[in-house]
Amino acid sequence: MNDSPNAEVAQPAAASLRAIASRSVLWTALGKISNSVISLLVTALLTRLLTPADFGIVAMVVVISGFLNIMAEAGVSTAVVQKRDLGPEALSTLFWSGLGLGTAAALSLALASPLVARFFGEPRLTPVVACLSASFVFLAMGRIPNGLLERAFRFKHLAAAEVIAATLSGTVGIVLAYSGFGYFALVFQTLVGSFLNAALRLAFARFKPKLVFDTAALKAVSGYSGGVTAFSAINYWARNLDKALIGRALGAAELGFYGRAYALMLYPLEGITGIINPSLHPLLSAMQGDSERMTRAYLKMVRLIAILALPTMSVLGALAPEIVHTVWGKQWDRSVGVFTILCFVGSVQPIGGTFGAVFLATNRTRLLAVVGLINSLIMMTGIALGVPHGIRGVAISYSLAHGAIFLPTMYLVVAVLLKGKLRDIVGVFTSGIAVAAPVLLGLLTFNHFLRGKMPEAVHLCCGVVLGIALWLATFALVDRKLLAEARTFLPGGRKKLTAELDAP
Repeated sequence: MNDSPNAEVAQPAAASLRAIASRSVLWTALGKISNSVISLLVTALLTRLLTPADFGIVAMVVVISGFLNIMAEAGVSTAVVQKRDLGPEALSTLFWSGLGLGTAAALSLALASPLVARFFGEPRLTPVVACLSASFVFLAMGRIPNGLLERAFRFKHLAAAEVIAATLSGTVGIVLAYSGFGYFALVFQTLVGSFLNAALRLAFARFKPKLVFDTAALKAVSGYSGGVTAFSAINYWARNLDKALIGRALGAAELGFYGRAYALMLYPLEGITGIINPSLHPLLSAMQGDSERMTRAYLKMVRLIAILALPTMSVLGALAPEIVHTVWGKQWDRSVGVFTILCFVGSVQPIGGTFGAVFLATNRTRLLAVVGLINSLIMMTGIALGVPHGIRGVAISYSLAHGAIFLPTMYLVVAVLLKGKLRDIVGVFTSGIAVAAPVLLGLLTFNHFLRGKMPEAVHLCCGVVLGIALWLATFALVDRKLLAEARTFLPGGRKKLTAELDAP
C-alpha cells in the first residue's frame, strides 16, 4: 500500500464536480442530521440526570479550551484543503508541528487550571480543566487527516467518524451520569468523543506521517494559515464571550440555562448548514479559476439555506415553551425566554456561517482577519452591555449586535469579493421571508387559541405538523421553482442541485 497521503486521499481526477458535489451533499447531510439526532437524544437524557450547574461548570472550561484549540490548530486543516500541492513531507511536518502545539496547549491549560478556577470563582473547575486539557492532543491528531478527507471530498468517512464518535461518547456520558459521576460524566464524554474522532479520521485517511520536519513547509502555509487563525481567534470570542461573562458574573447555573438554550437553537441549524457548509469551501476552492461560476454556486447555496432556516426558526420560536419542556424537562424553564430570543438571530446565522468560506476560497485571509476584528469588537461590546440584565439581556444584546454586523459583511462578501449585485442579496431573503411569514403567523394564531388546552407534547407535535404544512403550501403558492430547489436537499433530488452548480 502506498504510504503517501496524496496517493491515498487524492481528489478523483476523472470525476466531474457534479458527481463529487452530489456525493458530498448526500453524505454530509446524512452525517450531520444523524449526529444532531444522536446528540439531542443523549443530551435529553443527560439533562434529566444532571443539573444546570453541572452543564455550566463544563461550559466554563469549554470557553477557555475552545480558544486554545484554535490557536493550536493554526489554520492547518483549511490550509490543507486550499493548498493542494502539499506533498507527504510537508503534510508530515504540519502533523508533527500541530501535535507539538496541541501538546503545549494541553500542558499550559493543565498548569493554568487553578487560575481558570479563580477567574470564574468556581473551585470545582481545577480538576475539570486538568482532565479536559488532554483533548488538545486528540484534536491535534485529527487535523491533517480531516483536511485530507475534505480536500478529497470523502465526506462519507467524515460522517461515519462523527456519528460513531457521538454514539459511543454519548453512551459513556449517560452511563457515568446514571452512576453518579455528576459533571465528570460530561468531561469523559468530551474526551472519548475527541479521541474517537481523531482515531477514526486517521484510519480513514490512511495517513502515516513520516519522521521529517521541513521548515519550508511551515513557511509555505504560514501566510494563509496566519490570517485564518487570526480570524478564528477573534471570531471565537465574538461568539463565546457571552458564555465567559455569564459564567464569571452570574454563575454556573445561569450559564447552564443559557448554554442549553443556545445549544438547542443550534441543533436544527446544524442540520441545515451541515448539509452544505462542510463541502462549501472545498467546492468554491475547486472553482478558483472561474469567478462567475463561484458566484453563481454561492448564491444558490445561501438562497437554499435561507428558505430552510427562516421558516425553521419561526417554528422553533413560536413553540419555544413546548420544545424546552418536552426535550429538557420543566426544570429548564428559565431557558425558554433565552431560546425564543436566540431563534431570531438563528434565522440568519446559517447564512453568516458561509461567509468565511468565500474569504478562504478567494485567498483573502488577511481581509478576513480585519473584518473579523471589527465585527468581533461590535459583538463583544454588545454582549458586555447585556450582562448586567441577566441571561435574557445577554441574549437580546447578542442578537442586536449580530444584526448590526450581518448585512455589511454579507454586502462585502457578495458585492465585493464575488462581484455580485445588491439585488442578489435581496433575492436571498425575499423567498425565505415569503415562506416564513405565513408559517409564523399561522403558529401564533394556533398558540393563541389552543395553548394550554392540551398536553405540551401534543401541542408541540400538532404545531410542528401545522408549521410543515404551511411551509409546503407556501412553497407551492409562492414559487414552484423554489419548492423544486428545496427538494434538492433530499437524496433523490441532489443531482438537480449539483447539475445547476456545475452548469456552464
